[in-house]
Amino acid sequence: MRYISLKMKAYSRDLREKIIQALMGGMSQTRAAMTFGVNRTTVCGYWKRYNEKGEVYYKQHGGHLQSKLQPYKNKLIEWIKESPGITLEEMQEKLLEQCELSISLATLHYHLINMGYSFKKNVSGQRTWTC
Repeated sequence: MRYISLKMKAYSRDLREKIIQALMGGMSQTRAAMTFGVNRTTVCGYWKRYNEKGEVYYKQHGGHLQSKLQPYKNKLIEWIKESPGITLEEMQEKLLEQCELSISLATLHYHLINMGYSFKKNVSGQRTWTC
């Protein structure tokens, strides 16, 4: 049996406040769920959070994690400027030796591409990093 994971966006703050107002006005949680077209569990969660914290807010859904490579991005740029022909393997070794950071080649390549670098061949057919 396979389960399908559906990623849902957070409901708007306005909807959350309307649900809380309805509950404060005496509406049942089940009725509020039906009225606003949300799951009863969602309404229960909003009510519980409102009673504990006094506020209805969004839970953070991502974007708060930082790559372990982030502190070393300037070093990567420096190594590429010093030696444009440096390979991913060589950068991986330098990161391990100098920074004690173990990172996969795929992750390293992904971050270099996101930094605006691409791996191209120069005029003489040598591979080199360009920005």
